[in-house]
Amino acid sequence: MLLGPYSSTCTQGIRSVSLLQVNSTGALSAVPGATFKWTSCLSSDGTIISPIVFGQSAPLEGTVKALGVGMRTGILASFAARNRLGGIRNRKLVLISRNDGYEPTNAVANAEYLIQEQNVFALVGPVGTPTTQAVLPVIAEQNTPLVGMSNRELNVKL
Repeated sequence: MLLGPYSSTCTQGIRSVSLLQVNSTGALSAVPGATFKWTSCLSSDGTIISPIVFGQSAPLEGTVKALGVGMRTGILASFAARNRLGGIRNRKLVLISRNDGYEPTNAVANAEYLIQEQNVFALVGPVGTPTTQAVLPVIAEQNTPLVGMSNRELNVKL
């Protein structure tokens, strides 16, 4: 699903990248043949108009909502500051946030939706060890970056 008024000159592709992953034991390793999805849309004058879309699954309601809302607020402030400067190569940064209520099953469903249906570039700002740990297999399978985790107990071995 593409956001915004796009011309018919949109292309999607896959690019090879150097990517690290966290496996089920918490070890960090290189992903052989890693790729990421990209979408590029051009206006009639050749200007790129597609945003860079990030997805977030975080507790936006419930007992720990302050953590998720705080993370979302910080991300939005950062994106707004960058967008005032023209975004990244004239592409605006966009955040799609979904409430997981600090429940791992909701976090997995949100990650799958954001990656598969919204075609996000990366997941950003998850809050909590159980929810972050739960989405690791999803992001590994989908070759989707995970950025800016907020947790204390996720054991990542370098």
